[in-house]
Amino acid sequence: MPYKLLLSEEISPAIRRIGHEQLIRARRELSSTQNIQAGVHKTRSCLKRFRSLLRLARPMLGETVFRKENKRHRDIARALAQPRQAGALLETITKLEQRDDFSHFLPLITELKSLIKKQKKETENELELISLATLVETLDASIERWKKRPFDTVSFESIAHGFGQTYDRGRKSLMIAIERDDNFYMHEWRKDVQQTWRHMQILTLIWPEDIMPRIRLAREISKLLGTENDISDLERFMQSNKKRLKKNKTLKPLYKPFRSALRTVCRDLSLHAVERGRRLYAFEATALSDAMTVYWKTSKALQPMPNVVLELSNIKESTKANSPKSPVRESTPQPSALERMRAANAAKKRNAEPKQKTKPTSVADKPSPIVKIVPKAPPPQRPPEKEE
Repeated sequence: MPYKLLLSEEISPAIRRIGHEQLIRARRELSSTQNIQAGVHKTRSCLKRFRSLLRLARPMLGETVFRKENKRHRDIARALAQPRQAGALLETITKLEQRDDFSHFLPLITELKSLIKKQKKETENELELISLATLVETLDASIERWKKRPFDTVSFESIAHGFGQTYDRGRKSLMIAIERDDNFYMHEWRKDVQQTWRHMQILTLIWPEDIMPRIRLAREISKLLGTENDISDLERFMQSNKKRLKKNKTLKPLYKPFRSALRTVCRDLSLHAVERGRRLYAFEATALSDAMTVYWKTSKALQPMPNVVLELSNIKESTKANSPKSPVRESTPQPSALERMRAANAAKKRNAEPKQKTKPTSVADKPSPIVKIVPKAPPPQRPPEKEE
């Protein structure tokens, strides 16, 4: 089933279904031993979607339940964060290696790449020591607890309220990120953008034409901020290995220019993200949550009417088919309103023009009278004579 609220579902069963599906999927990905790195990444994505659902259902869950469930699954995600961060650093340095404007930093990039690969191996070994089986058991307990979680029947207004809270938090985070102009606050704003995008993903079907562009915009912002955060992590990784890098005489002159180039890229990415963020958060939170409620009610109301005739041609054809046959009468075409107006204006002009004196015309100039030829009536017939 999709990560969406279906129009045919009631709200409480839909929340239970979506949460259960994400927990089951997280457990399956974490249990996979084929590719640990990919499994960790997919597990973290499932946990992010589950925590977004918790925020959306926060008014119906209650503050105590929300905080407990959110903390449990946040701790699982944090236990998997270190291996994922090493993989993200390796992807970032590989992308920079392929850029033409970073080609003169190639010796430094090559050294950083080897250091990141070494750290990645160490984190994967640490992940094995963490014992994935323990995290799987924790997810099993979450699945059982979620199955038994009581959900009262609630109206859509509570879901819209949860959406409005997340959206308002994202607006405030954007303002703080603009004021502080720091990577930490940009990263915090990115978390709220992701929450908003996932909430809209759940609510997509209530009006796809309006919500899908918002989802695409939020994803674009999240991608820009994610790249900016990865580059900032790379800069911090350089600082932690500063002594080792500067010992190499070839790499020492490249150290400061490379950090400066990374900061320039981060600044450009932040500016692009902020401008898109102004568009995403252009509405007040109350106005947008109220709009979502209207979308839900109207979409539910339109569902039972699939056979509505929308085209006039279909209406004409159906009326012709149902009406009894009648003799065809040719109706004289009526002049349009524009033609009637033109005729009235022409008549006014003719009446307003002064009458000119006409010269007497000769007999030759006079038009010949029209002679009407009337056919002669047949002579009356005499009645037959009576025989004597």
